[in-house]
Amino acid sequence: NNSLHDVIPYQLPPNLIHLNLARNNFSGNIPYSISNILSLGYLNVSHNSLFQEIGELFGGLNSLSVLDLSFNNLSGNLPVSFVSLSNLSRLYMQNNQLSGTVNVLSNLSLTTLNIANNNFSGLIPEELSSIPDLSAGGNSFINMPASPPRIIMPPSQSPVAQPDRPQVPTTFPNGPEDEMPIDEGDKKQGRQTGLLVGLAVGSVAAASCILFALVFCLHSVHKRKDGDTGEPKDFVGALAVNIDRARNRYEILTTTSIKTLLSQLQCSRGLLALLRGRMV
Repeated sequence: NNSLHDVIPYQLPPNLIHLNLARNNFSGNIPYSISNILSLGYLNVSHNSLFQEIGELFGGLNSLSVLDLSFNNLSGNLPVSFVSLSNLSRLYMQNNQLSGTVNVLSNLSLTTLNIANNNFSGLIPEELSSIPDLSAGGNSFINMPASPPRIIMPPSQSPVAQPDRPQVPTTFPNGPEDEMPIDEGDKKQGRQTGLLVGLAVGSVAAASCILFALVFCLHSVHKRKDGDTGEPKDFVGALAVNIDRARNRYEILTTTSIKTLLSQLQCSRGLLALLRGRMV
C-alpha cells in the first residue's frame, strides 16, 4: 500500500520468509532472484502493473504456501516449475492475461485457487474440482465446475389471504387453447354437444313421422281400392277415375315429402359429422 514504482529490485535478501509488495505501481516482470529465496513461505505481488510471463522461478521454493499474483498484466502460459510447489495451499492469479491450460496445477494440494478472468482454455483437470474454494469463471474452458444446486423453499403452509386479488391459476397456459379454465371449457363443450344431439334426434324423429304418415296414407288408399271392388258395376268407372286422381295427388305428395325427408336426413348427417368432430 505504497506508491513504489519501476521494477522490483533484483537483489532481495535470501533469507526472507514473508514478502508483501502488493498495491504499489511496480512494473516489469518478477525478478529471477526470488528463485534463490528458499525459505520464502509467503509472496504477494498483487495489484501492480507487472507484465510479461511469470517465468520459471519456483523450482526450489518448497516452503512457499501462499502465492498471490492477482490483478496484474501477466501473460503467457503457467510455468512448469509450479509442479514443485509441494506445500502451496493458496494460489491467486485472477485478473491477468494468462493463457494456455492449467494442467500443471493438477497435483498441488490446494485449498484455495482463483484463476478467474484470464484467457485459460482447454479442460479443467478433474483433480481441481475437489478444491474447496475454486474460482475459474471468465475463461474459455470447455468444461466448467458444476454449480451447486439451487435451493427451492417449500410453499408456506398458511398463506396470507388476499380477498381483493383474483386467484391466479397454478398452471399457466401454453397457448390460446389453454386460456379457458378446464371446468368452464368442459361445461361449454357439454352444452354444445347436447344441443347438437337434440337437433339430430329431432330431425330424425320428424323424418320418421313424415315417413310413417306417407305409409299410412298409401295403405289407406290401397285398402279403399280393394273395398270398393264389391260395389255395383255402375260405379266402377267413376271410382276408377277418382282412384286415378287420388293416386296422382298422392304421388305428387309422396315425391315432395320424400325430397323433404332426404333433405332433412342430409342435414341430420351433417350434424352427426359435426358432432363426431367435436367429440374427437
